Amino acid sequence: MKTIFLNTFVLFSFFTLSLFSCSKSDDSSPSTANTFFCKVDGVDYNPPNATGLISTITNTLVITGSTGSNAQKIQIFLPNDIAVGTYTQFYDYTADEFIQMYYSPPTSQDADDDGFANSGQLVITEHDTNAKRIKGTFNFVTDPSINGSTVWNVTEGSFTITYQEL
Repeated sequence: MKTIFLNTFVLFSFFTLSLFSCSKSDDSSPSTANTFFCKVDGVDYNPPNATGLISTITNTLVITGSTGSNAQKIQIFLPNDIAVGTYTQFYDYTADEFIQMYYSPPTSQDADDDGFANSGQLVITEHDTNAKRIKGTFNFVTDPSINGSTVWNVTEGSFTITYQEL
């Protein structure tokens, strides 16, 4: 009987310690309160995955809203030090600030269905590079897909992302 009591006590103590040691009092961990929303051809798109990553190789910040791997997603490619402001020039390698937005539908089997922004607007309303937090709004219309005629209209976009470096 002592052994059962002791084992139960040890398990209970370990479980309790685990709960309290994982509390949210550690302010050094990145925020998980990322948000991403837009409408795609008038339909709400509120993906469960909203992330931001900086590639130190290309100095590019990539913001992604996706429903999972190989699924519907929107990606926004920005310079990692982008300033607060309004941007309307996309997919221009000669521009001072290279910016691109991209949409891949949930039924996409390959790049034939995907689209890159042809026109639109990206507004960065906040960017704290020390805290690695960026906030903004966006809208864009894609070029026709590579082998098709599909054009995607993405409107009412917004994001608030705390990003990480790779």
